[in-house]
Amino acid sequence: MKYWVNIDKPTKCYLHTDLCHSVLREATSLKGINEEKADGGWYSFDSKKEANDFLAEKFPDKSLFAHYCVESHE
Repeated sequence: MKYWVNIDKPTKCYLHTDLCHSVLREATSLKGINEEKADGGWYSFDSKKEANDFLAEKFPDKSLFAHYCVESHE
């Protein structure tokens, strides 16, 4: 199972699994896949720990709060 971090500037950050219908499947002009664009991006990871480590490194000041939909899919 893949885990996805959705960085949605400037409002929120969500953690999803690949089972979630909300996961962006293709990049758009404003949101990238494994890259950040003007409105943010979607980043994939092989584990929940990797996703949380990425968030902790990218946002050490906790400027984005990670909301989880993961529990509903596990």
